[in-house]
Amino acid sequence: MNPLTSILQSYAAILFAEHSAVGFLFLAATFFYPNTALAGLLGGTIGLLTVRLLKFPDLKQQLYIYNGILVGLSLGAAYQLDVYLVLLIILGGILSVFFTAAIAAVLWRLDQLPALSLPFLIVALTTGFAAKGYESLSRYHSLVPVSFLSETLDRFFIAMGSILFIPHPIAGFILFLGLLFTSRYMAFLAVTGFCVGTVIFTALAGTGDSGMIWWNGFNFILTAIALGGVFVVPGVSSFILAMVGSGIAALITAATQTIMLVYGLPIMVIPFLLTTLTVLMALRKRTTLSPPYLLLER
Repeated sequence: MNPLTSILQSYAAILFAEHSAVGFLFLAATFFYPNTALAGLLGGTIGLLTVRLLKFPDLKQQLYIYNGILVGLSLGAAYQLDVYLVLLIILGGILSVFFTAAIAAVLWRLDQLPALSLPFLIVALTTGFAAKGYESLSRYHSLVPVSFLSETLDRFFIAMGSILFIPHPIAGFILFLGLLFTSRYMAFLAVTGFCVGTVIFTALAGTGDSGMIWWNGFNFILTAIALGGVFVVPGVSSFILAMVGSGIAALITAATQTIMLVYGLPIMVIPFLLTTLTVLMALRKRTTLSPPYLLLER
């Protein structure tokens, strides 16, 4: 597989898609904030080079690369791209490959669980704390997005865009189009998961009108897609599971955002990972053959 295709398919894989064309859409969407986009490309390129140089299996190449992309995007969303940030992204991209190899192997042997973006989370927290003591870094201030469609729809699309650290409604709309092209059912899960998660989060935290839900709502979306159509056979039972998962992700979001704000860090994908991996691991322990059926071998 040529490097460009590997990069594009890795962008697509962040939202469980496989087509290079979808990956190109996702990459293009990041350029609403060029600083973030270039940092993400650098992180993905470093991940790809590390995989190729160290001869990691091509079977999981997208997993290695998209964790590097996410590391770059997370740093580019917070800091101005300069020589100091480039150094941090290079180190973070390399580290994400090693964490991906180790975590993927451990989780697969444990219960055939997917690594998802857990390597990214560990590296992002590491680089996030390191960056706070890195006085040479300059904060990156992105433009505040203008209204796109309506307040309600903008919230959903901003949450979609935040999956790639681009909290812009038009960028989120582009991501949603890519998801719709991949699977109409996955797009439906994204909408319903966001609605359920937002309602529960608002009831628990009472801050549904704040910008926090715009940033954190992508956890509800990813959880619904993962539990409703990616790692579980689609059906009525898996849809119910997806909505329950979105509600649990909302609970974890409400519980963790205050803790993370103490350290000046976003909660990132903590609710999505905790909910998805816990539910999948629990379902692996069932002794019945009734639905929902798992698809963890993919």
